[in-house]
Amino acid sequence: MLDLGCGDAAIGQVLLNASCRSYLGLDGSAAMVEAGNAALRGTSGRVELADIIEDFSAPPSSFDLIVSRLAFHRASTAWRPVLHGGEETRNVIQHSAYT
Repeated sequence: MLDLGCGDAAIGQVLLNASCRSYLGLDGSAAMVEAGNAALRGTSGRVELADIIEDFSAPPSSFDLIVSRLAFHRASTAWRPVLHGGEETRNVIQHSAYT
């Protein structure tokens, strides 16, 4: 699973505890990368420092699921090839800060 703009990787902990095989979080904040890796210590998950638009690349069909919470609007269809099957589903949730 790939998490774009993962922050402290809280969703990674939940998914790994629910039988997710692997988790890669990407975040542009060094502080969040440190917090995320600390939270995921002892699991198959990891967080890397990266700009979710410019810095990351992966072979086609690398991920079964790509998630993003309040950061996916920065990503483009360039992510589609790294998603297994190339299917994109967007679920937009209105954040209370914007209502």
